[in-house]
Amino acid sequence: MSESSDMAALVAALQAQTEAINRLAESNQQVVDYLLSQDVDVTDDGAGGPQFLEPDEID
Repeated sequence: MSESSDMAALVAALQAQTEAINRLAESNQQVVDYLLSQDVDVTDDGAGGPQFLEPDEID
């Protein structure tokens, strides 16, 4: 491969990676927005373990 085609391949790979990261960031923001929209009693008393959504609470 020539130097210019190597550079073009690198630029294309970086663009694809950036798009993937942007999709992930958007997905993470949607999850955070969803969790914040739930009426959740948040206490930070250090007691108890992680809380998980029950299957019937997901929808």
